[in-house]
Amino acid sequence: MRPVILRILLVLASIFTLACFFVYRNNDIAANAFSRIPVKYFGEPWPQRQQCPFSASPLRFRDRLTAHNYTRGIIRPRFHDDSRVALAHIEEPLLAPFQAQPNFLTSKYANIGADCSKATIAYVDVEPDPEHDETRKILFGAATTVERLEGALSRLAYFIGGTGASLIALVPPADNLEEKQAYFRSRGLDVVLLPSELDFTLRYFSLVRALNSHISNNMHEIEWLILMDDDTFFPSLSLVSERLSTLSSSEPYWIGALSEASWQVRTFGRIGFGGAGVILSRNLLETLDKRYDECSGEGLGVLDMPGDQRLGKCINKILPKLKLTIWSELHQWDMRPEPHGLFEAGRPIWSFHHFQGGQWGNADMIGMSSVAIVAGDKSILRRWVFDSRGSGQRQERDFWVLTIFLPLPFDLRW
Repeated sequence: MRPVILRILLVLASIFTLACFFVYRNNDIAANAFSRIPVKYFGEPWPQRQQCPFSASPLRFRDRLTAHNYTRGIIRPRFHDDSRVALAHIEEPLLAPFQAQPNFLTSKYANIGADCSKATIAYVDVEPDPEHDETRKILFGAATTVERLEGALSRLAYFIGGTGASLIALVPPADNLEEKQAYFRSRGLDVVLLPSELDFTLRYFSLVRALNSHISNNMHEIEWLILMDDDTFFPSLSLVSERLSTLSSSEPYWIGALSEASWQVRTFGRIGFGGAGVILSRNLLETLDKRYDECSGEGLGVLDMPGDQRLGKCINKILPKLKLTIWSELHQWDMRPEPHGLFEAGRPIWSFHHFQGGQWGNADMIGMSSVAIVAGDKSILRRWVFDSRGSGQRQERDFWVLTIFLPLPFDLRW
């Protein structure tokens, strides 16, 4: 083999080995980082640490190939009852002046940020999670398939698992439903898989009968039902249950959100759209079940009518005076391609839909919600202004806005 070719192969092998090391090291750092995060810290402000818990830069491997200007700041929560404001302020200076940092091949780069003693620690005020948590009184219902449930398992387990809430899923018949149900439960999702030979649209409406039957036989404590699509995500079930605790489930309640697309509302009516989550009180569910046969056939419309539309028409038929209660925090997300600006608008959002790309937007729901681990559910999508300079209408202003949406780099951390 020619010496030139041999040298080229040796260089390529070295680069590949180095890349594998950094990929492994990044995964190791990430695992160690999350293992250090406490669960729902609600005590006094954390003591200042002189050393960071991470031994390398938080930048991704591909970002280390070029030089950067680098600074860091540490943000920690203070919990107390405080009304949420759309745009809060961090009074303390947060970011030190940027410093030029070379690429990762320079030896000095390996120790970036290892010393926390010079980093500024800023405290932000956030509301604690609700003291009373009645999520165990909530039962979810979805018409789906086992395959789609497998794809949504991590998201469903995130907001249902560990809350005491449960999920009833109507799926096509299969021989291995008990095995799949056991698997989902072992992964943290309290789910019951019920076989149904109905087409999807009718299967959605048949959740009325399935949910009421399951409650009557097994779950007498259930007060609220949430019908949803299998790609619906609730970042905080405790905030939903906190609002529901102010209502009586012994009264008929139909709660949801309209579509953001006006043509959808004109086409399907003023109904609760399924992607946002449709909340029914137990009283209303029992009423719907008693008159189920009046709404399940062609007498209400074509059989392939969307399930949430059939549900709305049924409610309008049997309880014409009952109107949809709209919660502004629930969203159908009939917007494409990307809902730019809505995540950064500072508004509380309790349900997401159409976030998996394709013709819709693409967002990491679990990553977005992970800040709640250390800062509480009410910190999600909060906004803070920091490092403001200047004042008055005619003076120049220089500031940053931090939106708690995407996962933060480890060094800009809670």
